[in-house]
Amino acid sequence: MDNDKLTLSFEDGEELEVEVMGVFDVKGQEYIALLQKEADEVYLYRYLGGENDFELGEIESDEELEEATEAFHAIMDEIDQ
Repeated sequence: MDNDKLTLSFEDGEELEVEVMGVFDVKGQEYIALLQKEADEVYLYRYLGGENDFELGEIESDEELEEATEAFHAIMDEIDQ
């Protein structure tokens, strides 16, 4: 799935083209990291589903977001070494 492109559609009609950086696991929950290259921003979502059919879920709490963000940064630090 790495380097696949997706278009995120929001309730207000805004759309963003993002590139899939990867899927990673934190305490049994999978997350997906999406990169918007134009703004150099990364978006994290819950990853729900399989390889060909999946949904993005909202991260439900600040604590969950912090854990997912820390795991993402640890992965990126490992890649950079």
